[in-house]
Amino acid sequence: MALAHSRADHMETLSHLSLFQTFPILLAVVRYLPSVLSAKATHITISLSIFVHFTASSQNANSL
Repeated sequence: MALAHSRADHMETLSHLSLFQTFPILLAVVRYLPSVLSAKATHITISLSIFVHFTASSQNANSL
């Protein structure tokens, strides 16, 4: 019983450690994401508008 309990504590420690290891990466992603998104926003918008246009035209063709 004590072995299982210590193993659970160990796994909890590992999860906390991985959270602390990934936090700086998440912070960097959050910090650099706006600049990356603003650079790609026009490309994403164009791609989305083309996709919406084609899906709308295909739905109109199917309804006819």
